[in-house]
Amino acid sequence: MICNDDEDILGFSTNKTLDITSYPEKTLYVYHLSFDGEIIGASIGNNIRNLEGCHALSNKIEISDSSIFGGEIPTSFEDTEVTICPLNIEDMDNLVVKNIIGISSSWVVLNNEGFIEIIGSQKPYGIKDLPAGSYKIRHLSFQGELIGLYIGNNISNIFGCLDWSNPIDVNLLDTDECRPSCSLKGGIIRGEEL
Repeated sequence: MICNDDEDILGFSTNKTLDITSYPEKTLYVYHLSFDGEIIGASIGNNIRNLEGCHALSNKIEISDSSIFGGEIPTSFEDTEVTICPLNIEDMDNLVVKNIIGISSSWVVLNNEGFIEIIGSQKPYGIKDLPAGSYKIRHLSFQGELIGLYIGNNISNIFGCLDWSNPIDVNLLDTDECRPSCSLKGGIIRGEEL
């Protein structure tokens, strides 16, 4: 069971992984509940002191994500959207991350369905090799091992002690779209015959 500081039940997990990022509290407490028969009061929002039935609780384990922060990515114009031309990939230099807290970090590029396209410790310059379209760039800060951090996996299937930055929406142009168009005319020279 996942509980808050007041021992109110916030959620349950039947496996060994917990997604602590889905809870607003920065400090959570985890208990293991063993029971025989029916347990009354084992529901979200109820307090563990109100459980009734043949049961036993383990000691509580404190989990705190206050030491992890994915940071903030402002673009050079302080907006959250950027258009990138593969010919001018130096546009990526404008992306910086501020206020990172965590032992390890990585840049991640997601497609518009939340699937990971690129993972890298350096800025995701590899985005120039993706097909034109819409993407999101996020910065990930984490501690320890992460489960599910691999290309092709969905962001919702990553577990561990982690935190994400805000997303930056990227409109990646096709190479032909970002070539300058030439609409100049040479003009006409008129003069007098000599």
